[in-house]
Amino acid sequence: MFAITGITGQVGGEVARNLLTGRQTVRGQVRDVNKAKVGAERGCELVAADINDAAALTAAFEGVDGVFVLVPPNFDPSPDFQEARAIAGTLNRVLDSARPRWRDQMHLNPDHLLVASDRSRLLRICHLPSWDLI
Repeated sequence: MFAITGITGQVGGEVARNLLTGRQTVRGQVRDVNKAKVGAERGCELVAADINDAAALTAAFEGVDGVFVLVPPNFDPSPDFQEARAIAGTLNRVLDSARPRWRDQMHLNPDHLLVASDRSRLLRICHLPSWDLI
């Protein structure tokens, strides 16, 4: 199973569609499950989790083989990028807590994590040196 954030958008939706076409199972992390009916109709398991909610993201990533994270755009960030820093901090905590579980469970050992953002600043803030960042 793969956890995909942003499945209601173009990029996350395309990632989910490709995985489903390849007969993979997908857990879609969305802010509002009611707005993701298309994902559910295609066969995605849906979980409600905001990108800023570490506990909800940790639960959404539980028991998956891989994670695709698409950070929602912020078209009017504060000058100090506090929003991006908060998201990066949340992702660091969630992924750091998930990594030992993935290593300990042989069948849950992802080779890569993809973190995508329209803001390269977020990727510089989000220090995840052993993961692939795009």
